[in-house]
Amino acid sequence: MDWDQFDAWVRQYRGPCDHHPEPGCWTGCAFMDKCDLCHNFHGWNDRPTGHCNPPPMNFCPPKPPLPIPGESPMECANRLYAEISATMKQCGELNAKTEHMLHDLHEYGLRNGAYWGPDVVRVENGYNAEDSSPYTVVRIRDKDHYGCHVQVKMHLAYSNTTNSGIKEKITDASLYELAQIMVPATASETGWTGYVSYMGAPLPSDKSVPAFTYGFTRSGHLKVYSDTFLNANPDALKRDTIVDSMGCLGVLIKDGKATTGGDTALITDYGEKAARVILGQNYYTHETMFLIVGNWGEGYPGMTAEHCVEVLKGYGCSCAVQICSGNGVAALNQGAQLVPPYNNTVPEGVAMLYISKKDSFKNEIQTNLAYLTQLMNQLKFRAGLTDGQIADLLEKLNQEIEDRQNGDGNLQAGLEAEIRDREQAVTELQSELNALTEKFTQLDTELDAEVQRATTRENELDAAVKNETKRAEGAEGKIQQELDTEKSRAEGEEERIQGELDAFKEEIGTKVNTVESSLNETIKKIDDEIKRSTEQDKEHTEQLQTLKETLDKVKHDVAAHYETFSSQIETLDQFYHALQADVDEIKHVLATYQTQLTALDSALAEVLTALANVETAFNSLKELIAQLSDLPGRVTGLETKDTEHDREIAELKERMDQLDMTPITDPEVQDSWDKGGNP
Repeated sequence: MDWDQFDAWVRQYRGPCDHHPEPGCWTGCAFMDKCDLCHNFHGWNDRPTGHCNPPPMNFCPPKPPLPIPGESPMECANRLYAEISATMKQCGELNAKTEHMLHDLHEYGLRNGAYWGPDVVRVENGYNAEDSSPYTVVRIRDKDHYGCHVQVKMHLAYSNTTNSGIKEKITDASLYELAQIMVPATASETGWTGYVSYMGAPLPSDKSVPAFTYGFTRSGHLKVYSDTFLNANPDALKRDTIVDSMGCLGVLIKDGKATTGGDTALITDYGEKAARVILGQNYYTHETMFLIVGNWGEGYPGMTAEHCVEVLKGYGCSCAVQICSGNGVAALNQGAQLVPPYNNTVPEGVAMLYISKKDSFKNEIQTNLAYLTQLMNQLKFRAGLTDGQIADLLEKLNQEIEDRQNGDGNLQAGLEAEIRDREQAVTELQSELNALTEKFTQLDTELDAEVQRATTRENELDAAVKNETKRAEGAEGKIQQELDTEKSRAEGEEERIQGELDAFKEEIGTKVNTVESSLNETIKKIDDEIKRSTEQDKEHTEQLQTLKETLDKVKHDVAAHYETFSSQIETLDQFYHALQADVDEIKHVLATYQTQLTALDSALAEVLTALANVETAFNSLKELIAQLSDLPGRVTGLETKDTEHDREIAELKERMDQLDMTPITDPEVQDSWDKGGNP
């Protein structure tokens, strides 16, 4: 079946919407429930019904490629290569046009007020020969050519004012503010320090670290305060109309002169080459400056603070503070990086300083141009970060390969040394094994000799045992007679002990009966007291019922008097006296009830006393029972004595066995043995 035959076969089972039938069941449209044309088309039933046989293919076969006559495979490859070259050329031209378009877009944005031009914000690059380090100076005029202030503002990470340490990427902050210049506002990564103000409002901050506080007044003037001064003058920021303020680690320039001592004591890398962001201002021209020094890699670690001061003094800077240094240094110009970031990652911070024309945009075109410019420069920024990350990854990969090669060589050498050590150890072990084999052979010979000697000794012992057995059998009868005599004596002792035990039990029984009688009397007293308390409770209940009835009667009388009050206004005074008498009667009944409650409390106290007496008797009974519990121990002691007698008899038998039991020939000695005496 070719393509045309397959298409003609399927077309006859298509619905009015030209949908394909269901796979495997060619009786209707696969989109019947979703297709209104097929759902309401009555002519569909005129199609062949039932499950039709599927076509020989479960998919639409592609059309075979047509041969190109007159071209060889090499000619086709050359033509394909030419097409690829032309496509690459078009891509290059398109990239160039795109770059040119973006450049024109940026220029168009500058001409239309999306950003300030170089006459207001100038970015100048320089090079310090003493530290062999490039640097960037951003010069910001106090007013633009329209006479509007160019205010340096502060951006908090995600507008968070709680000093909780939340950090935001500087690229995201720049895109949000459409900032032309943005730098970190503090060196701290966990939260800001010093006396912090944001839009004229004070914010909570950490004042435990001694530092300085810098801020901008409403007119854009840069002021620097020591924390000692602000502690003594807490209203200084408000008095100077400080809008935004933040803590810093030190002051580099004061009154146009370089500072020393306590102003720079907290700058740990003052005399070292490092990346830095320094904020300064010329009080005569009101020009604000950012000196940005980056760490450009090996050989370009940055500049010392002393050389940075010289650069700023050359620009006529009257006051300068160091905002941050080291890994936290970052700076963006319309979203593009001015210094390479640390570790090829987007810098983050808790607060940033920026300038922006966002608040003065007149139309949406300016906003879109500024936004597109930020995106374009950030795309280049991230591309640079990616290139740096790839370079770092390649360097780490090459180092890892080199380390693995060195490790494999060291491992092979170690394996060879280990094999030699193992072979030497096996040789030494084989020598020790041969020596042990010889020693075991010698011990086996000695063991055979010892077994033979032991066998001879065992035969001798068997003969001696047989002779001793014959001798002991003659003395067994006499020992049995002595055992019978000792048994009779033990039985007499046992009868005596049993008599003492019975007398002790009878005495204990008498004491138990006495305690039971006392306990029964106490229980009877408790029952009588409980019965009396119950009767008193019954009387109290009856009195309460009477009191309730009296109260109900009073309520009824009050209701009756209230109903007839309008008609009997002249008898109000008499009714009041009657009501007062009823109230006195109620008070009297309540006093009586209080007296009865006091009596009931006394009765309960007596019951508690009786219960305490019962508890004392019960404790005495427990002590008596504890004494009774010692009785089995005493009986056990008697049994122990009997056991000791048996043990003495056993020891006597053992001693008799050990003695030389020769026949007794002396008649007096024999008579003493028969009577149980001591010969």
